[in-house]
Amino acid sequence: MRNQSKIQITASIAFFLCLSLSSFGQNSYIKKNFGHVISLEYPETFLRTFNLNPDASVELFDEKTDSYIILIEDEKELLNVLDINYTNDTYFDETINSMSETAVVTEKKNAKNYKTASGYNAKQIEMFTEEEGIKIYYLITTIETKGYFYKILCWTVKENYEKQNSIFNKISNSLTENQ
Repeated sequence: MRNQSKIQITASIAFFLCLSLSSFGQNSYIKKNFGHVISLEYPETFLRTFNLNPDASVELFDEKTDSYIILIEDEKELLNVLDINYTNDTYFDETINSMSETAVVTEKKNAKNYKTASGYNAKQIEMFTEEEGIKIYYLITTIETKGYFYKILCWTVKENYEKQNSIFNKISNSLTENQ
């Protein structure tokens, strides 16, 4: 009988320990999505590539027209943690200054603020550069959404400027977040 009492007492203690330990380690949990899906509309002649810019989320090229597109995204929450506080204007200025440091800019034109097709605030400029004797046309667009800043850089050789300009504008205007 004594052994049976010891077993019952031991079982009771083990049961209460399990109950108290399981409630001790419980936390309140929240569900938060990380990352998101974005979409761009672009001609079928553009193909995905992965060697244009290590920071780019999307990299496209069209071999026939010697045209390239990269999209870089910066999450606002991460920028805030790093104590970087952009507006779309300062994000745009930083992008242009960075481009000006790495390439010889020969011309800037058609700077504008506008709303994209999805209603996002955007800022855009056309830039012409010369790199190793090759003249290059860039369409640079920055876009601000609720949680992200995006920069879309489209470029081709200057000879293709007239043909690619409207295509680059349509691509830059098509960015959509699918959340």
